[in-house]
Amino acid sequence: MGLKGEFFSSLLELSFKPYPSGRPNHAILDAALALYHQLGLTTADAGAGIAEVVITVNPQTYKDQLSSEAGKRRPAQVVEAQFSIPFLVAAALVYGRVGIGEVAGVDDPRVLALADRMQGMVREDAPATWARIAVRRIDGRSASVETTSPSGSPEKPLNDAQLYAKFRDCASHAVKPIPEEIVEQAIRFVQQMENATEATELVRLFAA
Repeated sequence: MGLKGEFFSSLLELSFKPYPSGRPNHAILDAALALYHQLGLTTADAGAGIAEVVITVNPQTYKDQLSSEAGKRRPAQVVEAQFSIPFLVAAALVYGRVGIGEVAGVDDPRVLALADRMQGMVREDAPATWARIAVRRIDGRSASVETTSPSGSPEKPLNDAQLYAKFRDCASHAVKPIPEEIVEQAIRFVQQMENATEATELVRLFAA
C-alpha cells in the first residue's frame, strides 16, 4: 500500500468524540438522545414530564454506575460528571444535548432530580458495550432504544453539521472564548479548503 496509502487508510479509522464525556458512555448517550427526539421530550417540562427511566446494562456496569452503592447520581465536579451514566443520560433527556455546559452543570436541579429517579436493571448475558434505555412519559407514551456503535466511530462517522456543532461548543467554552464571527469564518474556510492555496488565513483568524 505504501506509507501514503497507509496514512490515508488510518484516517478512515479515526474516531471523534461528539460528547465531552468518557468515550465508553457515548453509545448510551446516542440512545438517550434518540429517545429525546422519538418521544418529543422538548414538551416534557425539562424532565418533570418523564415518569420513568430504566437503564438495563451488564452486571459490572450496573454495579459501577447504577447500584445504590455506586454513588454516581450526584457528581461533585466535572470529571465525575463525565463518567456518570445516570447524570449524563439525565442531561440528554432533559436538554436534548450533552455539551460542555450540560456536563459542567453538576448542580443543575432538573438533571439531578431525573438522575435520582433513574432505575437500573441487569441483563446477565449482556456484552460490556450493550445497554437499553426505556423511557415512559407521564402522558403514557413510551419507547426504548438499544445501543449500537457510538457516533463518531468509523462505523457511524459524524456528519459535517455534527462536527461544526462540536467546534462551536468548544469555541464558546474556551478559556478565552472565540468570537462567533471568527468561528463562522473558520468553518467557511474549512468548507472551501480544497480551493485554498495555503492555511495561513486560518492561522491568522485565531491569532488576532
